[in-house]
Amino acid sequence: MSELVEVGKYIGEIEEYGWYESERGERHPTVVVQFKLRGMYNSKGQLESCPEVSRTFRQAFTEKTATWLLHNLKAMGFVDEDLSNFDPQKEGGANLYGNRFDIVCTHDSYDGNVHEQWMIESRRRRLTRDDLAPLQAKFAAEIAKVMGQAAYEAPAADQPVEQPVEQPADPNGAAPPRKSRNGKAAAKAKAVPSGAPLVDANPDDSVPF
Repeated sequence: MSELVEVGKYIGEIEEYGWYESERGERHPTVVVQFKLRGMYNSKGQLESCPEVSRTFRQAFTEKTATWLLHNLKAMGFVDEDLSNFDPQKEGGANLYGNRFDIVCTHDSYDGNVHEQWMIESRRRRLTRDDLAPLQAKFAAEIAKVMGQAAYEAPAADQPVEQPVEQPADPNGAAPPRKSRNGKAAAKAKAVPSGAPLVDANPDDSVPF
């Protein structure tokens, strides 16, 4: 294989296709489609040029992949109910040469190397009320519980922050009392004259210790 192509969504054009036996595991019937890249979608959904290299898409047909595979065949333009007609060499087989379809490339690492992974992008269908009815019934209680609650509203960015209330100034010019950590006003310390002893020279003998 040539150099890895960029991860993204492409337009592929069918060059060859048919049913083959898987070479691994249980050897399931496998759809194999060789396609050439004809354009790559940019972030705005517009097609741009890309390396016009050939790549191969493979998908086994099993009980688990049957519906997925059938949708992929439709995406490539095959709409025949006879699956054996997905073979250009069969008489009356479908002619899909030149058909274009959307396909997505991702990169995966295994065996110590990076490999391309190709997945056909099927058309998405918008769900109807009938499609959602079973889910509505199954989760009715949870929907009512969540949707019945008031939505959380974050504070507005321009909401002013509440400022602490200033204590009114004393008319005599004294500073307002400070608040201690327990919220009570701290008592004023009694002024001690300079040079005065810290202990009363004449202790009160009425104190019982």
